[in-house]
Amino acid sequence: MRVFLAAFAVVFGWFTAVSASDGEITLKRTGEANWIASYCFDEPVDAFKFTRPMTGDMRQKYWQVGDAAFELTYEPNGRETTATIQRTDGAAFRCVSLTMQTYTNRPEKNYFAFSTFSDGGASLYTGYLTGIVHRVDEWFDADLRAKYVPLEGSRVFTRDPSRLTQQFVYYGKQDVLERDGAVAVIDPAVPAAAREIILDTIPEVNAQMGTLFGVKKAPRYMIFMAAGELLTFDGYTHKGGTMERQVLFTLKGPDVIKVANGDPTRYAKLSAHEIIHLWQYAAWETLGNDRPWMHEGSADALSYELMRRIGHYDAIKYGEAWETAEKRCVSMLERSSVHEGPSTGNFGIVYQCGATINHLVGGLLDADDWGRGLWKFWGEMAAWSAVERSGPQSEDLFFKTLAKLGVVEEKQAAIRAFLETKSSDPAAALQTLKEQLGLLNGAV
Repeated sequence: MRVFLAAFAVVFGWFTAVSASDGEITLKRTGEANWIASYCFDEPVDAFKFTRPMTGDMRQKYWQVGDAAFELTYEPNGRETTATIQRTDGAAFRCVSLTMQTYTNRPEKNYFAFSTFSDGGASLYTGYLTGIVHRVDEWFDADLRAKYVPLEGSRVFTRDPSRLTQQFVYYGKQDVLERDGAVAVIDPAVPAAAREIILDTIPEVNAQMGTLFGVKKAPRYMIFMAAGELLTFDGYTHKGGTMERQVLFTLKGPDVIKVANGDPTRYAKLSAHEIIHLWQYAAWETLGNDRPWMHEGSADALSYELMRRIGHYDAIKYGEAWETAEKRCVSMLERSSVHEGPSTGNFGIVYQCGATINHLVGGLLDADDWGRGLWKFWGEMAAWSAVERSGPQSEDLFFKTLAKLGVVEEKQAAIRAFLETKSSDPAAALQTLKEQLGLLNGAV
C-alpha cells in the first residue's frame, strides 16, 4: 500500500522529500470510530501543545491519553480552547499515545475533524493534531514525519503521506477517480447531480481563474466528497473546506438530495467558491488572515461572476444572487460591523457584506457591467509583484489596488467606514454607502 501511494504521489507532484524533523507520528485507524495518534520525538520534550484552537468538546470528551502517567490540560482562547499533553510529574518524555473517537460535529469557522463516508470510510483533518514542543525552556514548532495506517483492506489517500502537515487524509476502500483537473474520492451516497456538477465545474473554474490570474496551467486538485450522514443527521448542511491543493465537501442531511436534484447550481457555486480559495492561497497565502471578508467575501463575489461566465446563471439568477447577498448583509450588519463579525459570532457577515463590497467595487470600475469591473479589480490584485502579494495585510492591498485604479480617497474612506461600523439601521447604512460611491442607479 505504501509503495502504491508513494508512486501515485510522485506522478501527480504531491511527494515531499523527507527532511530532518523532530520525530514521528503514527495515525492509525483501529476501528470504524476509533483512532490512535502515537507521537515519538527524537529528543525528550517537556510538553506537546496542540496549537489549533477548537470550539466544542472534541478534545475534552473524545480524546484520551493512553497512559495514566500523562494528562491533557486545556487553555481557553476566547470561545475556543487549545490543549497540552504532558506527564503528571512534569518529567520529560519521548513517546506518548492519544486515543480518539470519530467526531463529526460542525465546528464554527473551522474544519471538520472527521467527515464520514456511507461505506465506512472517513476523512481526517490533521490540523488539530499539529503543534509545538517545549524543551530547554523554549517552544519549538514540531516538524514530524508521519505514517498513516488504515484498517486492513483499506487505503490511505492524501497530499503528503510522509509528513504531519495540515491536510485531509482519506481512510477507506473507495477507488481514486481521475477527472479533468482533479483526482477524487467520492462517497457512493453523494447524489449524482451534486457529484457531476461539482466535478464538471472544476476545470471550467480553473480555466477562468487561470486567465484572470495569468496562469497557464493549474495544478490537479484532490477532491474528497463525504456523505456519511445523509440519513442520520437531523437537519441539513453542506460545507466545503480547502487546504493546499485539496478540497473536502461534507454533505449532511436528507435535504441534500432534494437540493441536488432541485437546484444543482448551488453545488456548482459551492465548488467554485472552494476552488477560488485554492487560487487565492496560491497567489497570496495570507489573503484574509487580517480580515476574513477579504477571502470569504471575495470568493463568494467571484463565484457569482464565474457562475455567469460559465453559463450556470442567467441574467435573472445572477441578479438574484447579488440581491440576496445584499439582503443578508443588511440582516447581519445590525449585530456587528464587518470587521467585528468573526469575534462576535457573526461570522456569516464576512461572506455576505464582503461579497456586497466587492460588487460595489465592480460598479466603481465599470458602471455598465459591475461583474466585469469586479473581474478587472481582481486581475489587478493578482498583478502585484510577489513581494506585494506576500504581505500580511490584505485589506491594505485591497485599498492600494483601488487607488491604483483611480478610486478617489473619499470613496475609499466611505468603504472603510462601512467595514468598521455597526449600524442600528443597516439598510440605510448600505444606501448611504451607495450614495457616497455614486452607485444608486448602476447596472449589476
